[in-house]
This record gives sequence, C-alpha cells and structure tokens, in this order.
Amino acid sequence: MATDISERKRMEEALRQLNETLEQQVTQRTELARIRTRQLQTLAVELIETEERAAKDRRTAPRETGFAKTWRNPSESNIC
Repeated sequence: MATDISERKRMEEALRQLNETLEQQVTQRTELARIRTRQLQTLAVELIETEERAAKDRRTAPRETGFAKTWRNPSESNIC
C-alpha cells in the first residue's frame, strides 16, 4: 500500500515559505521599532535640554546692568 505524500510536501513548503516571510517582516519591523525608539530618545533629550535652558533663562533673566542700564535709564547713571 503506497501513500501519496505530495500534497503534504506542498503544504510543508507553503508553511516554510510563510514562516520565512513572517520572520522577514518581524526583522524589518523590529529594526523600524529600534530606529523610532532612538528618534524618540533623541527628541526626549532635546526636549529636556530645551526645558532646562528655558528654566535657567527664567531664573537668570538678564538684569540691566552696565551699558544696558545706562542706556535705558540715563538719569540713574553717574555719567556726566
């Protein structure tokens, strides 16, 4: 009694190809996720640095001293 296994072989090959395609998609999407993660990390660092600079600028707002103070308020200067 002989059994024809050609259909089973075709199904196994189709399954192998589907698995290979799936693995390629997973690899591509994983790499894309890595790239996007790096981009988000970079943006997060830039945002934090910008916020820190803005906070520092608010704490150390330029005070009018020297020339700027004299120029805006000449009556307060000691210049004759």
